[in-house]
Amino acid sequence: MNQALQIGDIQISCAQVLAQLQDSPLLPQLLREIAIEESIDQIAAEFQIDLTPTPAEVELLAPQVAGIVTFQGMNAEQIAAITTRTIKLQKFKQAGWGDRVSDYYQTVQHKRHRFTYSMLLVEDGLLAQELFFRIQSGEQSFAELAIEYSQHETASKGGLIGPISIEEIPSGILQILSQIAPGKLSPLFQLNGSYGFIRLNQLISPKLDEHMYQVLLDELFDNWIQTQLPQSPELALAPTANSTANPAKNMPVVTPNFVVKVESTSLPVSTLDI
Repeated sequence: MNQALQIGDIQISCAQVLAQLQDSPLLPQLLREIAIEESIDQIAAEFQIDLTPTPAEVELLAPQVAGIVTFQGMNAEQIAAITTRTIKLQKFKQAGWGDRVSDYYQTVQHKRHRFTYSMLLVEDGLLAQELFFRIQSGEQSFAELAIEYSQHETASKGGLIGPISIEEIPSGILQILSQIAPGKLSPLFQLNGSYGFIRLNQLISPKLDEHMYQVLLDELFDNWIQTQLPQSPELALAPTANSTANPAKNMPVVTPNFVVKVESTSLPVSTLDI
């Protein structure tokens, strides 16, 4: 009997799925998801962690899953399976690292600062100096002069850059930003044959709010799961679960805080990570 996968009006045979997966870039991700599922099930059994979703959790999350473009067209049974797996994974993360997030935040918060700044670059050093004094004296605004004179790619936006994370800022620019206060201009500098200056508009400090908590919880799990997966080239190519956000690189691996008989609690699922 030939089995088939039904997604909306589209029916795909198992043979077609296997043929497509064999040479697909999705295969490493599939292998990774299978390995994660096996690791979670094994650890949950060992430490008696109840990952069973409550009816209320499923009822809350299922409509969100059904509304995601990737899953549209799937039937109720398929949506339920994805919902169950999502809640199960969230419960596992919460059981292992829920009480570690605050300490982890203290370790990595300096890398979570974001900057908004403006840059103006011209080829003529004397012109750069003149524009600097025009802005400093209040004769004209930074945005006006950047639009008119700047040769930087941000000229059309008045020189505005950001919000941008520390890791995305070139080291030389970051060093300048760290030495000026919000609203102040930097000294004139030379960059790749051009002359210019920047203004720090805003330094956005991180807050351990609900969103940041979930980001760090995902990051802790991702860092740890990489140490648990088979070290094969196929799995090494697979992106992390949080790769579309800000993949953790060279971050500390925090061992999960599993204890025997973790009590199951009903967790509000406000952030969807699929």
